[in-house]
Amino acid sequence: MDESVWSRYEPSAARPRREWSRARFKDVQSIDCHGHAVARESLEFVRSALPSPAQQPGLSALANAVNALHDKDTRDLLADPKLRIASLDAMGIDRQVIWPTPHLHSYYTLPSDIAIRATAMANDGLAAFAAAAPGRFTAMGTVALQETDAAVAELERCAGQLGIRGVQLLGRIGNREVSDPAFEPFWAKAEELGMLVFVHGSGNSLGGRLNRHNLVNAIGNPLETTIALSSLISDGVLERYPRLRILAAHGGGFLGAYSGRSDHNWGARADGYNGLPHPPSF
Repeated sequence: MDESVWSRYEPSAARPRREWSRARFKDVQSIDCHGHAVARESLEFVRSALPSPAQQPGLSALANAVNALHDKDTRDLLADPKLRIASLDAMGIDRQVIWPTPHLHSYYTLPSDIAIRATAMANDGLAAFAAAAPGRFTAMGTVALQETDAAVAELERCAGQLGIRGVQLLGRIGNREVSDPAFEPFWAKAEELGMLVFVHGSGNSLGGRLNRHNLVNAIGNPLETTIALSSLISDGVLERYPRLRILAAHGGGFLGAYSGRSDHNWGARADGYNGLPHPPSF
């Protein structure tokens, strides 16, 4: 194997850590709220309609090689709960919340009939993954939000039949923001059911500028999360549905670090204000 192609998992430069000792934390339960899993039946169903995750357009040969290595290293961990439990034990994690792997289980660009069926398969698969070890995993789901009525129905099925208490959205639904008026019934139903909505930016809307050095992940994903959250605020979705439960991936993106700038925009310009009664940080 080419020694220049590598992908380290832990520890990394940003995550030094001492050897895990359960004795030091015997009274503490460690919960990872951002894990991913896959449902193989759903992947097989849509395989011919989705691009390979390791061959994103415009990436360098090295980036594609590292992506392929990462896919190989994590493929079984994403699908096998027994292997995952061993990994959690090694990291000292008691329970993991598992969400659909974003680039594999977000079907916003597929034909409606395929997207709706694949979404149901993915949710069934993640529910089964968690059921294999209910004390260690909590399953969350996905919806094909571009088909809003179907997404609402799937949200109800997740809550009522599968025991799934939240669903994941990407930062954009195709070419539309998550705050698009077409999605209003989804947000109303999510609030009504008390479903957690996990906003997980994936990719970026800056084209090829982030193709180098894995910036699409290092910067692009948090940026997409930031845009999605800002849209939900500025378009009034959170004002209309104040009991919505939102979990934002990647530390909420850059929104928290720039809350003052967002508030200034609200207070300084009519278009930034947009009729909202409170500043974005309220």
